[in-house]
This record gives sequence, structure tokens and C-alpha cells, in this order.
Amino acid sequence: MAFFLQILGILFLIILFVVGIYVFIFVRATRRVKKLSQLDSFYGGLHGFKAPARIKLIRLSEPEWTNPEQIEPIINEMMAQGFKSVGTYMVPNTHSSVQYQFLLHPIHGGTQASFVSQEDGLTVILHEHPKFGIWSEAFWKYTSGKTLTVSNAQYGECFNVHPNHPKYFLKDTSIFELIDEIRKKRSVEPYEPVTPENFPILIESLYAEEMDWRNLQGYLTEEELQRFVTSADIELDQSDLDIARSLVIDSASEGLSEACQDSFIKTTSMPVAEWEAIRDHLVVIHDRMSGEDAASFLDSTPGLGEHLEDDIEALEELDSATTSIRQAFAEINQKLPKNLQFKPLGQVEKPISADIYLTPEEIL
Repeated sequence: MAFFLQILGILFLIILFVVGIYVFIFVRATRRVKKLSQLDSFYGGLHGFKAPARIKLIRLSEPEWTNPEQIEPIINEMMAQGFKSVGTYMVPNTHSSVQYQFLLHPIHGGTQASFVSQEDGLTVILHEHPKFGIWSEAFWKYTSGKTLTVSNAQYGECFNVHPNHPKYFLKDTSIFELIDEIRKKRSVEPYEPVTPENFPILIESLYAEEMDWRNLQGYLTEEELQRFVTSADIELDQSDLDIARSLVIDSASEGLSEACQDSFIKTTSMPVAEWEAIRDHLVVIHDRMSGEDAASFLDSTPGLGEHLEDDIEALEELDSATTSIRQAFAEINQKLPKNLQFKPLGQVEKPISADIYLTPEEIL
């Protein structure tokens, strides 16, 4: 994948490091509390963190670099080597609990300068974040849909690679060494030209593809987590890793819901005005969702819990690996009084099969 995978990797390096420290201290202080709900209670909402499944690049007319003395000489040399600017961008912060805002994806709030070679179409990204430093990536996207990427992102080699997007990591190298290396590795096939007009769309689509692939596998596997912990020299035992893995799986499920909603938005024939009025009241039930998460929509909607308390509790215990959560939710929904039922709006199949509902308060 292009540069966002490496940036995304850095995000979870930071997340897992901080979560690891928090978990380590918390577990020792509370005799190895293992349940995610207890961790949430203690830290006031860590469970609510998630990596966004979709992003939107915003072009900056006058970027303000945190370290201009480091950035500007690199940009000047890039231009001298025949690279042309395709703009400077940022991704605005997403919503999160205040105490965990600093854990968000490093690109959120950061600045990135983007360049394309006039010689061979190589795209290069120079990224700076005020807290997470400077790193860079270079890539081509071929017309076949595949990409080739090299990056100097730290710990990037710990994470699995999308099968259509090979990448190489050269830590502690300069952006110009990355450029030399990728030109040696490039296969001779046509690539997609990058312009200021299509660059944001290209990056947003690459990011979406990467996130869907990762979220479908639970975002990070146990092996990836273990490789990172070992590489970063973080001392966590299996109990700590299990909690971190639970957080990652929860984030992946929320990411799939976000992606399914995005898919529904793009395919619905609903008028824009009508859609804008209800978009914040959609409920997505997908095939990887836990029974507990599906039950939360029923339990948190005023007036529903008292009708089907036993059914809701049974739904919470269901395992999506062996039971269709979508079917179970639909059956419970049918048992509700008509005016309290979730209204089915449609289905999507990508990135995963899901049912889209409107919450009852919108159809009363």
C-alpha cells in the first residue's frame, strides 16, 4: 500500500506502547484485572478509541511547519532534483475522548508535503507531526491497481503487508536514499500519473482499501502485536497482550461499521436532504460484529430493554464465529412493538455483508 499503511503502523505503535504502559500499571495495581469493561471504567473510555476507516485530505494554502529548519531544505532539494509539488495537506482530528485525543492517528493534525517526479512519475510524501516527528514514503501506483512503496517509518517491518501492495522499510535513511532504493526495485509497467487534482482521491482510496483489509482480519493479528512488542522492547505478558488485542478487535469492528455506512451512502438513492437528516441515526449490523455490540443498540435505546431483556442478554452472549449476529438481531427486532422496531433501510456487501437500520426514535 502507499504511505498511509506506514503512517497507520506508526499510529498503532504509539497506541500499543501507551496502552501497554497503562495496562501494565493498571493490572499490577488491581491484581491483573482482565476484563475490557474494567479497563474502560478505570481509564474513562479507552474502549471508545478507534482508527478511522475513512479519511479526507484537506489542502493547505499556507502550511505552518513545526520544524521548518528541517523541512524546508528537504523541499528545496526535492525541487532541485526535478520533483514537482502536488500540494501540502492535512487530515483534521477525528472525535475522541479528550484524554485520548493524543493517541489518534499521527496524520490527524499533521502536515504532509507531496511531490511527483517529472522524470518517472514517482510520488514522494514528506510527513511531519508536531508530536511524532518526520518520516517519508515513496511509491508508484500502477494501472493494475498495485503499488510499490518504500518507507523509513519506524517498526513498519513488524506488520503484515497487503498482498497487492509490497513495501520495503529502510529505517534511519533519508528521503533521498528511499528514492534511490525504490527506483532500483521498480518493475517496468505503466503507472497512474499523479496530479494536484487526483492526489487526494488516490490517497483516500488507498487508505480505505488498506483499512478494510486490516479490519477484516481484526486489524492487527496476535503475531503482529507480538513482533511489535518484541521490536520495541516493551515488557508485556500474555494477559496484557490479550487486553491490547481486545482493543484492536473492537476498533476493527467499529471500522467495518464505518466502512459499511460509507458504502451505503454511495449506493443509496435517498435524496440528499433526507439522507442528511438521518445519517447520524443509522445502525449497522455486520457479520463480524460481536453479540455484545449488536445488543448495545437495543439496550441503549430508551424503552427497548424492558420489552426483551432476556433476548438482549442472550444476544450479548452470542459468538459471531458460530452464529449469525445479523439474523439474531433481526429476529429480536421483529419481536419489538411495531413503533419501537429498527427500520431496515437496506444491505451492503462491501467491505462485509451488513444490514443498515434506522433507529426507532427516527420513525416514531
